[in-house]
Amino acid sequence: MRADLVPLVLECSERGVYTVDGIDWLDCPSRAAWKESSELLRQLGMLKADGRITEKGKAALTLGVHPRLAGIALADFDSNKGRLSEEGRKLLIQFSSYSRSSQELQRHFISDLERRLKISGYKEKEKTDFLILCGYPDRLAKRTSEPGLEPAEYKFAGGRQARLYNKRAPLWLCAPDVMAGDKEAVIFDLVELDEAKINDFLETHCEIREICSFAQGTLQKFEQKCFGEIVLSSKKIQVSDGDYAQAWVNEVKEKGISCLPNDNKVESLLLRAEFIEQQNQAKSENQFESRLRDSVNEWLVPFMGGKTNLTSTMVYDALYWYLNGAEIDKLAPETFILENGRRCKVKYEKQSEIRPVIEIIIQRIFGCFTTPQICGKKVLLRLLSPASRPLQVTEDLEHFWTGAWVEICKEMKGRYPKHNWDYRVAEKD
Repeated sequence: MRADLVPLVLECSERGVYTVDGIDWLDCPSRAAWKESSELLRQLGMLKADGRITEKGKAALTLGVHPRLAGIALADFDSNKGRLSEEGRKLLIQFSSYSRSSQELQRHFISDLERRLKISGYKEKEKTDFLILCGYPDRLAKRTSEPGLEPAEYKFAGGRQARLYNKRAPLWLCAPDVMAGDKEAVIFDLVELDEAKINDFLETHCEIREICSFAQGTLQKFEQKCFGEIVLSSKKIQVSDGDYAQAWVNEVKEKGISCLPNDNKVESLLLRAEFIEQQNQAKSENQFESRLRDSVNEWLVPFMGGKTNLTSTMVYDALYWYLNGAEIDKLAPETFILENGRRCKVKYEKQSEIRPVIEIIIQRIFGCFTTPQICGKKVLLRLLSPASRPLQVTEDLEHFWTGAWVEICKEMKGRYPKHNWDYRVAEKD
């Protein structure tokens, strides 16, 4: 649940498991962490786009080190000489668990690693000026603050912001050792990258993206040259068909589904879908919402149909299709027939967890002796007086009638003498 998943994801792929759903976990790892680990392994050339392991990935698993270090070792190893370079040895020791070991243990670590590299038979096709980036491409960072400011602000290729508390703050660096805090990451150990060489490297390894977004309600489109989440250059280009839908996809991926047009129907559908999942699999709200955010292109775009406006009705229709709304209506209905035959409305409220709630005038639940359940979860009953004022909240109707109700009934009889107060007798409509 808390560990670095990169080695696990690589080993799972080697065994034929390409998604987090491919194993029945005792505790399911975070989908976001699994996705992030898979993306890093793809950057390292160890996984294919579909999650299958590459030859490089198979070789990495034979080295007995973390895939990051394996990436450096495989890129640096000279198969003709049968050894690593001095730079490669230094980096591998510095960022391994042997960094504080004796020289004898460090020599043994390198010797064993070189032996494993020979056996693997893998040869890297492309050499690089930046060995550190062969293991830490996501830790490439650019300074975003002005020179001389302390702490210096950086943005990683992985998207995270970080600070460096050091008077010497290069424009470009790679930071393998970072402490991730609640509000900011702090850079501890780093490798400074030559500015001239890194520009050539970025030019070779960057990708071109077209980004559609809304600026004060106006659709804009930019062509960006990027390395990961670092934008190297950006220019505005003309909007075309389909860009409106793509802009909404980008909005959702950045801000979450709460940014979409919403109404009571959408809210209820989402709460009911999450409630069902909560009962069946005990997955968290963050996982439910992150899956919707990650798959927004799949469920929202088809329902926009090239339109240049998005309504809550379109959002509802898209979610109803994607989440199997008919099944939701069946398992977590918005109306419920009580034991006495009365039909009542059910609301779903988010408290510490999502709870089904029935708010009802007390006479209308007379003739009911067991607490209603939805998806095996007891409904929270908010019982009201004939004047619709709160009387009691309970999820234990069985004991309520012989417990708290005795005193409540005495008081209510005095206030409303013309009403029926025998809970055993169901009232007729």
